[in-house]
Amino acid sequence: MSIKDIPQTLTDIETALVLDAPAEVIDGHFERLLGLALSLPHPDAGKVAAALWQVAADVATTPSAQSRFEALSGALRALHRGSPVDVAPLLAAPLSSSPAHSTPGASVTAPPHAEPHAEPQAEPLDALPTFEPGERALIEEFILESTESMDLAEQSMLALESTPGDPELLNATFRAFHSVKGVAGFLRLSQVTRLAHAVETLLDRARRGELAPERSFIDLVLQGIDCVRRLLTWLAPQATGDAPTGPCPETASLAAAAERYAPGQMPAVTPSSSPALSVSQADAVATAPEGQARRPVPTQVKVDTEKLDALVDLVGELLIAQSMVAEDARLAGAATTQATRNLAQLSRIARELQRAAMSMRMVPVSGTFEKMVRVAREAGKHTAKQVTVTTVGGDTELDRTVTELLHDPLVHMVRNAIDHGLESTEQRRAAGKPEAGALTLAARHEGGQIVVEVRDDGRGLDPTKLVARARERGLIGYSDVLTDAQAYQLIFLPGFSTAAQVTDLSGRGVGMDVVRTNVERVRGRIEVESVLGQGTTFRIRLPLTLAIIDGLLLRIGEERYILPTEWAREAIRPKADEVSYVFGVGDMVSVRGELVPLRSLATHLSTGEAGPRPENGIVVLIEGGGRRCGLIVDELLGRQEVVIKGLGDALGQVPGVAGGAILGDGRIGLILDVRALLDRAHRADLHVAA
Repeated sequence: MSIKDIPQTLTDIETALVLDAPAEVIDGHFERLLGLALSLPHPDAGKVAAALWQVAADVATTPSAQSRFEALSGALRALHRGSPVDVAPLLAAPLSSSPAHSTPGASVTAPPHAEPHAEPQAEPLDALPTFEPGERALIEEFILESTESMDLAEQSMLALESTPGDPELLNATFRAFHSVKGVAGFLRLSQVTRLAHAVETLLDRARRGELAPERSFIDLVLQGIDCVRRLLTWLAPQATGDAPTGPCPETASLAAAAERYAPGQMPAVTPSSSPALSVSQADAVATAPEGQARRPVPTQVKVDTEKLDALVDLVGELLIAQSMVAEDARLAGAATTQATRNLAQLSRIARELQRAAMSMRMVPVSGTFEKMVRVAREAGKHTAKQVTVTTVGGDTELDRTVTELLHDPLVHMVRNAIDHGLESTEQRRAAGKPEAGALTLAARHEGGQIVVEVRDDGRGLDPTKLVARARERGLIGYSDVLTDAQAYQLIFLPGFSTAAQVTDLSGRGVGMDVVRTNVERVRGRIEVESVLGQGTTFRIRLPLTLAIIDGLLLRIGEERYILPTEWAREAIRPKADEVSYVFGVGDMVSVRGELVPLRSLATHLSTGEAGPRPENGIVVLIEGGGRRCGLIVDELLGRQEVVIKGLGDALGQVPGVAGGAILGDGRIGLILDVRALLDRAHRADLHVAA
């Protein structure tokens, strides 16, 4: 055992007290805690552990002892983290009048007994203690850890609807609120303490079998989770020494509702009669059976994301410098065998460092999926539809920035799938389908990319109706003929909607446009597959990271450009008889019997050069969103990973250019904006199809 085991030992003690474990078990935990605390560098850590041991006897019967226990426990956790804590007031306060299960070691002297004191007066709900500068770090840690605890509690409550007999889900939620209450009590945050205590008591009643975890019970706990989150948001300015803005979120009515809750009732909350959401988690978390040792948890260190971003930027600069050294002609001419070997070793280490730095920014997509389960639950309640949500591949990792930008698109797609995609219960019954609609969120690695899918088993998309609605709204011409894949892409056009009326969830024609905009902002693309009457699949393809891009290096005249490889399909050198001119459209190339519009990059980027004819150059075929185009370039130089650099505010938005990169010789290569190229060729594609 080492001092890193102090948090787990405290958790074991709290669990043992709640479960009313035998005295010898509790004493064993306290003896271990006292030994560990005496190893901490703080001179009073052992005294805090001893005081905690003594006050534990009255925790179950005396509210003041419970508060004292939580304050001492929070102080010991803070000492373990190395945070500055003034423990003198805690040790000077009177201890319990009756010893705990046994007396701590003789080397620790308990403070003298004092006269009985009155129960401390409760602070007003909107009162906040004054925090010293040294305590602000504790507030920041508390908000971060409590947010994680509430996320865990929410996941457990949502899963409890499908497995109401699983006691571990109730225990996990109980522990989350208990931890929040304990630290909040230490920090004198009465608002959080009172609410967490009320919900914790409600959960404890369910754990003892007094309450069944029915829908109204779960709804009330979820509201408690949301209220704690609002309190944490309100408290956030305290971490920087600022006062909270606005009034304190109201918690009294919710706390009272939790205290007065009776089975089938939810005081102060309007019960919903909509069907429940069934959640089946394909990403099951293995729990060690009783009597078996748990797997050791890897030690983790929380690092500010700005520091991670700075590290990734520096690693990118190192790669650029390494590439410039390796390609320097003067060094290459004078290099010996040993120097060449050393450069190769430097290159290998730089790449390994790059991979390690990038992995530090990677987070599992499960956190985003779990938020979508809550979104689906609320959408199911709003539309009175039964929904079964399944998540697959939640351990798939991608860049933190990509994960954050993925949230809004998924919210829109989940809501649209439930509002538009899934039929009502009566319609599903008539169609011979299960009454509960199935919604699947899946993620996987595929070809160096992350693929995220949203699948439903609803009514599917009717391409004929999509085209008709687009013509009604003037989004396409009446002479335009679209394939099914092109028709599906119409739903991403601004202003397009198939809804007969506008609802709180959808119908304004802006949601799916936001989806495509956000996905393409992170260099992703979205595909749609649908079978009428069977359902629809939205497939989002995303890069693993936004810091580095894998691209094709193209030459146009004397300049070089980078084309992201995820958009490229193939490169060809067409013959003269495979190129034709279509009036009003321009040059077209025949690729296996299909005409594809051609665009000269030299002309598109206004380089001042005419550019080669298709038969004299190379045509790189690009594709995305059901659209295809051929780019005419002078030469295809190869494939290269480059570090993305912004163009800066001075250059603004350059048409057809998404950014820049420093190449191995120190020159700048511009990264092409493939979406802009495809948009320009899209209209020509429609005319040819007609």
